[in-house]
Amino acid sequence: MPAYKYTVRDRFGRKVKGFSIAADRRVLAEELAKMGYIFISADEVGRLKQGKTIKIKKGEVLNLTRNLSALLNGGIPLLESLTALIGDTSELNLLSILISIKSYVEAGGSFRDALVLHPKVFSELYRAVVAGGEATGRLGAALEQMSDYLEWEQDLQSRVQGLAIYPIILSVIMLLALGVIVIVVLPKFEALFSDFGAELPLITQLAMSMSKIVAKTWVYILGAIISAVIVLKLIIKRNYRLALFFDKYKLKLPIFGDVIYKLCVSHFARSTYLCLFNGIPIVTTLDMVRQTVGNKYLEAALDMVKKSVFTGGELSMALSGTNAFPSFMVRMVHVGESAGNLADGFSKTCKFYDKEIPRLIGAVFSILEPLIIVFLGVAVMGLAFVVFLPLTQLLQKVG
Repeated sequence: MPAYKYTVRDRFGRKVKGFSIAADRRVLAEELAKMGYIFISADEVGRLKQGKTIKIKKGEVLNLTRNLSALLNGGIPLLESLTALIGDTSELNLLSILISIKSYVEAGGSFRDALVLHPKVFSELYRAVVAGGEATGRLGAALEQMSDYLEWEQDLQSRVQGLAIYPIILSVIMLLALGVIVIVVLPKFEALFSDFGAELPLITQLAMSMSKIVAKTWVYILGAIISAVIVLKLIIKRNYRLALFFDKYKLKLPIFGDVIYKLCVSHFARSTYLCLFNGIPIVTTLDMVRQTVGNKYLEAALDMVKKSVFTGGELSMALSGTNAFPSFMVRMVHVGESAGNLADGFSKTCKFYDKEIPRLIGAVFSILEPLIIVFLGVAVMGLAFVVFLPLTQLLQKVG
């Protein structure tokens, strides 16, 4: 259906601009006239999309969730809240989603079932939290918690990216410098040595030969590396055992392994707390949160935990039995179980990792930066040695 930006005149003669949808301009003009406006003009800005392929940015999902929770917590009914959000929205994909949800709810469907129509926008975890909020009559509070969760995810991602920027830029600059030396500088020195008839040391001859190969084939080498990475990713995606092996190995990587592990555990703890707090049964919770962990090895461990809990076992004992989760989390979960408040155990775990992960990330990148400098500095010095060794010998002969 077309979406229009329109201009009308209100009963006081003032021009008012707005955004709406209608079958065509004539229908839009009639609807605005019923509202007491004098129609002036309308420009079509696009057409609303339909179906499960609609996607919006994570930031828009966060804003939508935050705004809807604020309206509901303010005492405004769901349909009125959705109507208000539609009136304030000008982004077509988001508008399509809101209209679809409102139409479904107006027809008597639940809000949770309306979200199922857009699985690429609203995750299973999101829908489960909404279902819990609807069942308890606390939909506004549930959405507020969901918005806190989405904001936490974005903040964590931004923090990691922000800390990684400097090492990445430093690595790129150093690698470009090495590339210039190998592809541009070394061939010029070879021509110089050839003019003087100097006999080059074996290490310099090897470096010159390597320089020629790289200068002629660097595009193919780069293409081969990119292709190998893409093929490896596709193979891992299609081969569960290989994906399981790689994900288990990632957790043991030097420097980065501990960060990856604690990020996965933190996601598990926060997702589990969110579900349990909103009344979702533990077995259902474990089935959903495994998708938020982001690691096949830990997902397999959670499958074992779910089976144990389903047969009546304690969650803390099941987590401990996998040897895949930290002892601190197991202790907190055990304390929560003993007190009859399992969600509280995961809440304390979340608070711990909210402090631990930023500290750990900062420590890792503070170690990584000097390592990059030292490694690439040694490489540059090695190339300089390869060039200046025969140059020194040549100067001695000339002298």
